[in-house]
Amino acid sequence: MAQMLAQFEVKSITFQNYPYRFGALAKQSRLEYQAIAAYRLLSAPPALILHSGEILFIAAAQREQLMSWADRHQLPEIKVWDNWSWMCEPYLDTGFTPQSDALSMQRLNELGFSQDEVQAIRKQIEPFMLAYNSVVWEWGDLGHFDLLNAWQKLGFRLLGLNGPFGPALNPEIYNWTMQIATKGWFPF
Repeated sequence: MAQMLAQFEVKSITFQNYPYRFGALAKQSRLEYQAIAAYRLLSAPPALILHSGEILFIAAAQREQLMSWADRHQLPEIKVWDNWSWMCEPYLDTGFTPQSDALSMQRLNELGFSQDEVQAIRKQIEPFMLAYNSVVWEWGDLGHFDLLNAWQKLGFRLLGLNGPFGPALNPEIYNWTMQIATKGWFPF
């Protein structure tokens, strides 16, 4: 797979090899700066937050370029954690204490997620995240980008059939992940 890159232009960003062709990038690779509400560096990789609530990722190696471009356009940096990092915590290759589990649940509750909702979401993503992390062995953080990556790789379609772990990544699932990603802090 070719490396994801963003070309920062005067009034737009052109995305090259962007892996998720839904939402704003479904039919084009260029995004005008007016569509962007803010940027976030507290995610891996860094991200743009669009006025629509969609999150687009920028390669980590382009962090400085993103900051410079955003500064020229007076885009604010938002300092919120990736909701998916809390959701995906049980799938990390590390052990958690009951206290750390309770802290994650508390943070998700503060964002507006009920315990039942968290359990339902985790049940839905579990096959993807367990299989994905059995290969990458991540122990520090699995977030939104990892979830999309896992779903894209493992929810493939074969002759129109669902993959072995569930349905293929599609616009409906993509939008669902965006709603969860921004719950509790967007719009800001």
